[in-house]
Amino acid sequence: MVELVFKHLGNQLAKGQRIELRSMGSWHVKTRKPREARNPRTGEKVQVGMKKSIAFRMAKDLKFRINSNRTPEEIDKIIEDMYDGKI
Repeated sequence: MVELVFKHLGNQLAKGQRIELRSMGSWHVKTRKPREARNPRTGEKVQVGMKKSIAFRMAKDLKFRINSNRTPEEIDKIIEDMYDGKI
């Protein structure tokens, strides 16, 4: 089941679609321009073509959970209050 979900997400990213999972974050395809780089072994300049990569942006509540020193129960209450407009 999990493998099927990841396969679907990968297919959507390959099509250039943005993916968002609430309370977790979002992924999107980022295109990097062609550039000149150096071969670290020889120091020789080389041309690197256009590349695509996947960028991830963490959701606010996940970032809060990771960086908080509070218990999971306290965090759940704070996030619930944030969504209810109490904070």
